[in-house]
Amino acid sequence: MKEIPARMITLEPMTLICFNGYGTEPENLALTQLKQWAAENDQHGRIFGYNNPGPAEGSPNYGYDACMVVNDETQPVEGARIRHLDEGFYAVLNCQVKEPWGDIPRAWQSLVQWADANDYALGSHQWFEEHLPTEEAESTVLFTLDLYMPIKKG
Repeated sequence: MKEIPARMITLEPMTLICFNGYGTEPENLALTQLKQWAAENDQHGRIFGYNNPGPAEGSPNYGYDACMVVNDETQPVEGARIRHLDEGFYAVLNCQVKEPWGDIPRAWQSLVQWADANDYALGSHQWFEEHLPTEEAESTVLFTLDLYMPIKKG
């Protein structure tokens, strides 16, 4: 197995505001809602996302939650909900995305294979992607993600 540049981190508890998109490209729907809310409310924070609900065999539709870290006093708004994530231990892999339908699944697969090869058990906490800024000089990169795969210590 080829070694990949995965890193291990413990993510502290977080409060998130989450917007859901559903369809054939729900990421764009959810992220648009989140970014609109953030602009209207002068909010800036880390952006995470995950499938909700996941893809089902035979259907091109699935859901995606786009979430921003907020303070504990943030209230839900129409079309959004507040979610609290507990502390979690993760293997994290950076993914520079040039072709979303190929690069992202391949990166997730390589992260799972890496965990198996290194005797890490999968955790039961949330899997997700962190949406990161992409350098303009990287013109072939559409966007950049950090993939967070939950694992168990020891």
